[in-house]
Amino acid sequence: MKLTWSRTVIGKQTKPYDFAARDGAEPVGRIYKHETSGGPPRWFWAMQASGPGINRHGIQCSGLVETKADAVRLVEETYDRCRLDEPPGLA
Repeated sequence: MKLTWSRTVIGKQTKPYDFAARDGAEPVGRIYKHETSGGPPRWFWAMQASGPGINRHGIQCSGLVETKADAVRLVEETYDRCRLDEPPGLA
């Protein structure tokens, strides 16, 4: 599944090192650089999709990783794992 990535917009402002993923018009996830004092920056990732056709039960949907590429990969892979072939009630 190839997602569309763009800069996150909050209060009509884009945020540096902050990106949102969409599947068509549906929001799927977000990544951003997470900086702390005393350590190297890492990337926070979260797969946030929910609703019919998504089963997040028992699947880790967020975390911290070393690189932006890893964060992108984890959002995309987690979204693929959580998607159901058919939304509930349509079978």
